[in-house]
Amino acid sequence: INAEYMGEEVNKNIIGTIGAIDAYQLPDAKGFGSTLRALSGDTDERRQERRNRILAAGPNEIRALADSLEALKQHGTVAAAGSEDALRRAADSSDGGVNWDFLTKLV
Repeated sequence: INAEYMGEEVNKNIIGTIGAIDAYQLPDAKGFGSTLRALSGDTDERRQERRNRILAAGPNEIRALADSLEALKQHGTVAAAGSEDALRRAADSSDGGVNWDFLTKLV
């Protein structure tokens, strides 16, 4: 891949990412997001730092992210919480790429 093409793709992805995290929200969604940030301790300063890191990303950071995601795909474990019915529906609709053998009732 030539460097110019890679640079254009990185820029498109950065713009898309910023657009996704700063997307327009209706008032109810703004309030819900604000509540979640308050409960999780996410501050305006942390959010701005996150934006700055995204805007400063280059091809090397994108490659490192891709390597991390590939390692997660190969060796990672993901936990999901939900009602037994919802988890079973998710398992039934899965394309087979997820191992659903470990459904465990917690409560």
